[in-house]
Amino acid sequence: TDEVKIFVLAAVFLALVTPLIEATTLVEGPLKCALCGSTSQQEVLYSSNTLFGSADLDGRPAEMLRSTMRAWVHECPSCGYCSYNLEEKIDGAKDTTKSASYVQTLADKNVDELVRRFLCLAQILDAAGDKKAALENTIHASWAADDAGDKAKAYEIRRRILEKLDDLTTSGDKFWDEVAGDHLLASEVFRRIGDFKKAVDYAIAGLQLDPEIEVQKALRYELALIAQGDTKSHQVVEALEDPDGNVLAAMR
Repeated sequence: TDEVKIFVLAAVFLALVTPLIEATTLVEGPLKCALCGSTSQQEVLYSSNTLFGSADLDGRPAEMLRSTMRAWVHECPSCGYCSYNLEEKIDGAKDTTKSASYVQTLADKNVDELVRRFLCLAQILDAAGDKKAALENTIHASWAADDAGDKAKAYEIRRRILEKLDDLTTSGDKFWDEVAGDHLLASEVFRRIGDFKKAVDYAIAGLQLDPEIEVQKALRYELALIAQGDTKSHQVVEALEDPDGNVLAAMR
């Protein structure tokens, strides 16, 4: 029958396509800390994808990668070392993990554990001179704070993001490679914390650089959201599907 034919064709299609889709693979296993030598069980991310949905305007990826953040940073339960991979040593990490700021951040039980880990990794990377990676992990900390429902901490962390982004650009480097990409990030972060004047300033300055059409649409969408006093998280696809800067998608 036609139904059987459709079923067979669908099965063949899935058999061909499934191997091409990289599923999320998380494996828990023992890792030896590069600083203190102790072994602990850690979740390791071997593969994932961003096939389900859209990235946010601040770069947070779509699913399935979106839900794997807990595996993006490890913490040694013995010495408190936080790293992408506990078995790899970051320059100067031993001194940084003993600093008062690091110890205080890691021990603050009023803050979500994943937030603390990202902030600690950012400190280690900052001390190692990797400003871009330190900024990236500070951004990750803001997403973790959002997930934890900690609005005050998310606000505080976004203030840090802006400071680190300014420091990075002042040094002549860029976080996002696209023309006006960092203007988009700054506008997005300022909007999220409710500083609409600066959010507008960065969006307009970014548009004046004549970036690629996708970045232009995102910057115009930022301006539309700002006009509505919107501080919520939004996705890139909303901007791309709403090229005239309308905020219907934001109001749904």
